[in-house]
Amino acid sequence: LEEQLALLDFNDFDEYKRIMLEIEALRKEAYSNLTAWDHVCIARSPKRPKATDYINELFTNFIEFHGDYYYGDDRSIISGIGLFEDIPVTVIAQAKGKNIEENIDRNFGSTNPEGFRKALRIAKQAEKFNRPIITIVDTSGAFPGRGAEERGQSRAIASNLAAFSNIKVPVIAIVIGE
Repeated sequence: LEEQLALLDFNDFDEYKRIMLEIEALRKEAYSNLTAWDHVCIARSPKRPKATDYINELFTNFIEFHGDYYYGDDRSIISGIGLFEDIPVTVIAQAKGKNIEENIDRNFGSTNPEGFRKALRIAKQAEKFNRPIITIVDTSGAFPGRGAEERGQSRAIASNLAAFSNIKVPVIAIVIGE
């Protein structure tokens, strides 16, 4: 069907609509009998778009910020400012890689304490400048390693939960994976 769609004349709206309805019906049928594990496998599919794909498509003039000002930069968190339909916004995204090297670099999307602190720093900056925050969630959870706990993982998560519940600008959360 997608091949037929690609070959369509742009003036043939009725045929386009028919194919789109057929695709939607097939999608509903395919997803109607999935098990819980099937849903997990779909959420973890390496073919799904990543946070970087959404950032590149949705935001113009995106400027990435790095570091938590205490320990370092956690590459599992992409944060920065950009324009969404000409409106300045702050973006905070959990990032997985598209291949094994990128996944290792981004810790498979599992955030360390410095990543949570970076996210909080950027959120407070958004509040200071009255910019809405758009978050993109794609993670199986915080990094469970000993070093993360030694650097204050639990405290960083708790601080973020408390701060985000009181932040004075709109926060939109988009879940794209797990």
